[in-house]
Amino acid sequence: MKRGIIDDKCHDCIRAFYEDGKILGVIATKMLKNYANLKWIVTIPDARGKGVFRALCEDAVHRAYMANLKHFRVSINAPALTAYQKVGFKTWGIQASDTYLSIGRLAGPSISDLVWEWDAYTEKEVTKKGMGGCVKDYWKEPRGL
Repeated sequence: MKRGIIDDKCHDCIRAFYEDGKILGVIATKMLKNYANLKWIVTIPDARGKGVFRALCEDAVHRAYMANLKHFRVSINAPALTAYQKVGFKTWGIQASDTYLSIGRLAGPSISDLVWEWDAYTEKEVTKKGMGGCVKDYWKEPRGL
């Protein structure tokens, strides 16, 4: 039985999780100069609750760490907040788009290695006005499960 993550050769930004030749989930992660930004992730309904979401998120964090990036960032839609928190992401506030902002410093290849600290980078990103900042509400302690 074949199962795992495959690369689409699209500048390492879109990856798929498959099993027996069937794609069960896809993730898009944009690698920027100093950080990675998880753009979107989707799993097929039959694959939910089977570790596909976690595997894709872990793979994205691992790839960002291996690329020597400094931070991993996600804008999380409210209905998906619990799923992200279950795999270990924490949030710093609510953006103008009503999404939750998650920024962790990459200190290792796994989500569990992300460091959730109110450092200069996090403060700058969380409190900035305009795109990407938490212009509605923010907190100085990360929130998660």
